[in-house]
Amino acid sequence: MPSIPALVTAAVVFVACRSVPLPSDPLTDAQDQVIADAFSKAVRVHRPLIPLALAAALPLPAQVLNEGQLSVTIEGHLGAVKTRDGSWIVQVPGNGSARIVAYSTTSGQVGAAMNPRGYNQTNIHTQQLVLPRAIATCDSLVVTSTGSGPRDSYWAYPGRSVVDEAMAVVFVPYAATPGLLRPPAIGDGYLPRWFRSQPIPEAMINMAKLPSLINVDALPVNWSAWGAAKPDLAYLHALLRPMGGEFYDGWNTDTRTPDNQHPGYGTAYASVVSQALVQLCSTATTQAKQPLAIAVVQRGLDLVGAFCDGRANYPLGGHMQGRKALVVMCGHLLGIEPFADPTTYIGDRFQEDGYFLASPAAWWFGAGWIAGWSFQPEAPFNGAKLADPPSTWGSVQAPLHDTWAWMVAGYLQQGVGSQIGTGLAMRLMGLEREMGHGLVQMINQWMDGPPAAANAQLLAVGITLPWGTDYALVKGVGFCAAAWNAMGF
Repeated sequence: MPSIPALVTAAVVFVACRSVPLPSDPLTDAQDQVIADAFSKAVRVHRPLIPLALAAALPLPAQVLNEGQLSVTIEGHLGAVKTRDGSWIVQVPGNGSARIVAYSTTSGQVGAAMNPRGYNQTNIHTQQLVLPRAIATCDSLVVTSTGSGPRDSYWAYPGRSVVDEAMAVVFVPYAATPGLLRPPAIGDGYLPRWFRSQPIPEAMINMAKLPSLINVDALPVNWSAWGAAKPDLAYLHALLRPMGGEFYDGWNTDTRTPDNQHPGYGTAYASVVSQALVQLCSTATTQAKQPLAIAVVQRGLDLVGAFCDGRANYPLGGHMQGRKALVVMCGHLLGIEPFADPTTYIGDRFQEDGYFLASPAAWWFGAGWIAGWSFQPEAPFNGAKLADPPSTWGSVQAPLHDTWAWMVAGYLQQGVGSQIGTGLAMRLMGLEREMGHGLVQMINQWMDGPPAAANAQLLAVGITLPWGTDYALVKGVGFCAAAWNAMGF
């Protein structure tokens, strides 16, 4: 009997992927269809690059999939490949004969969950599966281990998560071969499963879309100063290559993302993403930039799955920053418009959409300052008080941390400073609208500083802000600000 290619049209493949009951989707059916069609159109062009798998292939015996201290044992599958982020793509037959038979960690406590929702706020590190567990095509498995001490080997800045490592396994209907990006492990709705139904080759990443404009070595930065060591490509790749493990939504995210794979707190993450995007716009060779570009796209893919499955980030101090830029970059480099313009297609679900506001009278002194900043979504701390003079903002020393003066003094610099590199890169790539005009305009204002009289009013109530500086931890203090100035903005 002749062999039948398993890699058939997406519509036929997805019949198997929809074989399990799905919860209601957060997007409308029309939105789902537009995004699914754009994704399929983009990946279809590259399909001839993917080796065909044969449906007649025999199921394999038990195989251990591992990364770091985590391992998963599966059986009855047709093939498996580890992706660059340390996770796995596994081809499984559509008859449910493949199974998860074990998972473990060599340190701490192991937890596991299938198909974590984009809006999940349940602790995965305390969940367990009943084994053996039958696998459906387009399922995903995530496993985590609890913290085992300092994370200096990953990043020399303390983390506060109960999780130290995480790994994902995505079960697909196509051949598991080297050179593929891992589909989103996050999400259990229509779109995340659709994204898992078709191979996404690394070759889709269009490196020609990255400008070669910033001469990093020529920037006027004292790399020997405290905190200013150069955040080179290797350093940033090491931070962003591992799977981010963003299985948990909400303000408490950084206490659940794996400390040895994720910077953690929002402004810390945003500062790393900012530095990475500046390096991707640098004059380094395409070959040198490619590993970092792949890492950025891979992180963006997981987040696409999460936000298409109901995740909704919002302003809350420095929490939840840095995610939108990864989604935009993922779409830009893969040529998938709804990913590159997520607010238009997915919705106003990103922290940056509510964090940087635009209003004709955003600041009390006018002077063309139309972009604002929000500490949280609700009044009175949603940015509206910027229209009132600082003398009305309350005490900077508020013991309950409940005044606008305290919030501006403590969070404005890190909230804006951590995004300078991102704003610069988006301008250089022509993605200012997609990232948000408010973000880029607020960075413009921050870099220029307010009129002297307005700054004197801030100083008079005890608010001293380092206008024109960026925010970074461990390495790169001054890097993004210097790049912004070098580009003449």
